[in-house]
Amino acid sequence: MPEFLTNYSPLWLLLAPLGGALFAWFFYRNTKSKLSRAWFQYPLVLLRGIVVSLVILLLLNPFLKTQRKRVDRPLLVVAIDESQSMLFHNDSLQQTSQLQNWLKEAKNQLGDGFDLRVMGFGDETSDSLLWRFDQQATDFSRLFQRIEDRYAGQRLAAVLLASDGIYNQGTEPVTQSSRLNVPIYCYGLGDTRQPRDLSIVDLRANRTSFVGTEFPVSVDLQATLMPGIEAEIFLEKLEGGRAISIDKKSLRIGSGRFFENLLFTTPADRAGMHRYRIRATAPGGDDLPANDIREFFVEVVDARTSILLLGHGAHPDLGCIKDALEKSPLFEVTTAYSFDPPQIKAGTAAVIVHQLPSVAPGSSSWMKMVESSGLPVWYIAGAASSIPQLNAMQSLVRITTQRGGVNSVLGSVVSDFALFTLEDELKKAIAGMPPLEAPFGTYSKGLAAVSLLNQKVGAMATDMPLWALAPNVRPRQALLLGEGIWRWRLAQAEKNKETDAAGELIRRTTQFLSVKPDDRPFQLRTVRRLFREQDDVVFEGVVFNKNREQVNEPDVQLNIISEEGQQFTYMMGKNGKSYRLNVGGLPAGQYRYKGSVTLAGERLESEGAFAVERVNLEQSRTAADHDLLSQMAAKSGGQFEAGGDGLALFKELSKRVPSTAVTYLERTLSELISLEILLILLGVCLSAEWMLRRYAGIY
Repeated sequence: MPEFLTNYSPLWLLLAPLGGALFAWFFYRNTKSKLSRAWFQYPLVLLRGIVVSLVILLLLNPFLKTQRKRVDRPLLVVAIDESQSMLFHNDSLQQTSQLQNWLKEAKNQLGDGFDLRVMGFGDETSDSLLWRFDQQATDFSRLFQRIEDRYAGQRLAAVLLASDGIYNQGTEPVTQSSRLNVPIYCYGLGDTRQPRDLSIVDLRANRTSFVGTEFPVSVDLQATLMPGIEAEIFLEKLEGGRAISIDKKSLRIGSGRFFENLLFTTPADRAGMHRYRIRATAPGGDDLPANDIREFFVEVVDARTSILLLGHGAHPDLGCIKDALEKSPLFEVTTAYSFDPPQIKAGTAAVIVHQLPSVAPGSSSWMKMVESSGLPVWYIAGAASSIPQLNAMQSLVRITTQRGGVNSVLGSVVSDFALFTLEDELKKAIAGMPPLEAPFGTYSKGLAAVSLLNQKVGAMATDMPLWALAPNVRPRQALLLGEGIWRWRLAQAEKNKETDAAGELIRRTTQFLSVKPDDRPFQLRTVRRLFREQDDVVFEGVVFNKNREQVNEPDVQLNIISEEGQQFTYMMGKNGKSYRLNVGGLPAGQYRYKGSVTLAGERLESEGAFAVERVNLEQSRTAADHDLLSQMAAKSGGQFEAGGDGLALFKELSKRVPSTAVTYLERTLSELISLEILLILLGVCLSAEWMLRRYAGIY
């Protein structure tokens, strides 16, 4: 029951109604004769008494103490597979009806003892069910990671999982599921029988190749129930609406479950984005023709970008940076140290210097050569860096320090950074990275610097730069004020994260430095050159006036043209001082785009190309994998049920998993003046009194 508390004696609370009554009587004592009806005096006295009583009560500033019981039931996550493979052996209505009934029974039988949380999963994981079964991949590891992140520290009791067991993305599910430390009860759906099928289960090809070279295409083929069949595998190039045959291989299928790897070699003869197709055929066809074809794209470029990686001395950061860059075929890395003879080979596009300049012998000669080369430079500072020399060589940040030493700092993404795109998953990964060792001192950011990451000391965010770039300085510069980025990659590996935060930032920063500055007044581009069908295609654009000031007053029109000649017209949205447009997902194929804008009477145009690839991961396997679900359930201490109505799982779960609720008593203390009902009551009483006075003839 609510309890009133006050800093004054409780006797003072009696003052409120007594004072209100006396004031109201005194105010209306001589008004009876003035009223059109004598009895009006009583409601007027009552209303004025209530108002004055409430005001006196609120002036005493009392508190209201309340308490309520909160029952905390153990959590039960119900996860339902919404990938395309769930419809291979059932139509959408039948599958939806079956699972909706199953979910309804789960709530009826388990809802009293558990707090049910429903999730849908496929290539993405969500907290709601759409019942569309249209997700183009199945990733159990993403589901388990989401459950672990979402319900860490809460009373997670068990997981109910409805799936066909087919996974084609992410890490191995059985090991990943054991990290939850709760039993998993699996409801196996789908058909485990093997179809008569010849399928392309995997295809590997370089995303990027170079003019004048050849690139390999590795194809994994699988066949079931097709012994002795002679199959033909074609590699074709799709161009101008035609399929141009490049190579063909024949394959005799053996008995049982047959598997074979084939290797094709393809010349890269022309720069640009090229579309290819692998096509498998067999006499008499097969039950699942959709997985007989796999398309892919390869971007052919003219040359690699040569990067010089120059270090003060041996350091694990250098290996981390070199490995990150060489994971991309766009970069060629040469490593040198301060004690090596200074030499920058012809064709070098940018220099990365680690803990240089320093007091080491040879540092001065190297830095003079780097400065005179006119190349873009990325400075990475550390304990060995000479801070005065570093201040003199770059204009991004000035460091004032009274003593040496380093400070452990975390990185915090700057929200308005826009020099290149940072996806939400990348931002989240950066937030979880270990600290870097930054030179101790006071940091002053230069006018030309754009911060990518700011320093965060413990839990305190600062505005001191950690990672900064200078887009308007010629040559371009970048600065990382901390060593130890190799720990980022180690941390990612320990967490089994797919997002390589360190590698992505290293590659994007190097790409930013090495590209030739684009001085066109109108620049339009896609956030990347190759998308998947399920990806949103996003365009970004900037417009500069004659003074090279970024503006976005004029409207930008964008035309997207498919390879069939179909044209789509959009108006780009304005985002800050730039332009941005998300056109959503597009069908697989090659596209050209052309943007136009009129600035100061001059028409400006920008154009380019991109491609959308079809990813048929769900078509690569069609037979349900109940063995996987059974292993998952057994290892976690749960139960597996194949087919049927799945209701037996609920009984087993009720027996094995305790559903004991914990009751908490929550007490709250709030000021009486914060109650909205009292303010409303005051308003109502004052309004009623005013209207009654008007009606009674008192003004």
